Amino acid sequence: MTGEEEKALHSVMTISALVFIAMAMLLFGVMASPALSPVAAIADWDGDGRKNGDDMFPRNPDEWSDSDGDGVGDNGDAFPEDPSETLDSDSDGVGDNEDFFDDGDAALRISLDSFEFVNYQDDHVQTTYYPNAWFKVFVDLDGNGVYDVVHNSTVFNATKSLNDFYTLTVDVHDGVESVRFMVVAYDVTTVSTNEVTDYEIIDYNPDPGLKTVENTVAMPCDQSWVWDGVGDDDTPDCSIEYSVETVEMH
Repeated sequence: MTGEEEKALHSVMTISALVFIAMAMLLFGVMASPALSPVAAIADWDGDGRKNGDDMFPRNPDEWSDSDGDGVGDNGDAFPEDPSETLDSDSDGVGDNEDFFDDGDAALRISLDSFEFVNYQDDHVQTTYYPNAWFKVFVDLDGNGVYDVVHNSTVFNATKSLNDFYTLTVDVHDGVESVRFMVVAYDVTTVSTNEVTDYEIIDYNPDPGLKTVENTVAMPCDQSWVWDGVGDDDTPDCSIEYSVETVEMH
């Protein structure tokens, strides 16, 4: 065999060896990770009728797409178009991440904790006068500037002070960002057929010209306030304490 023939044979053997090594490596890679197989894309490993190349979950027969890219398949995602939500444990239409209470509906509890009548000022001093105290709570649930709900307490006849005397619970949407409310204290002067027909507002706002206070609370919340209307030339006066908290509606 000539030298040229030996060189040609050596080249053929080298190429054959390299091809063999490449095929062996490819076979090993496919065995180690079937997804690397060139036929993997057209296979259907989970038997859901969708080729692996078109199936985002090729080994899960219950899932094949993830529209919002949150890693949870559309069929198991309560919010398939919202990447920030996947579950709605209480089926109220609000995702668990935004929901105040995953197992139930949220409510706002407003409590009137204390009231103290301070009497009139200046030339209207009536040191022995006790008002017929009455309270209304106005609530704006959707933040549109309109009070959607108005609750009335009973009339507390001839009373100067009250403690833990009125509580109301208002259902709110679990995803609402804030709620606005206002407490108004009245001195009832006339009641006809069990309905209040004449009254005046008892001042608890410390600013002149204002007798009540509007509060806006971010939800969920747990807050309390103490107000005193003495010394601003508005009359009659009182001090009042009230609180709000987000609670679960049962």
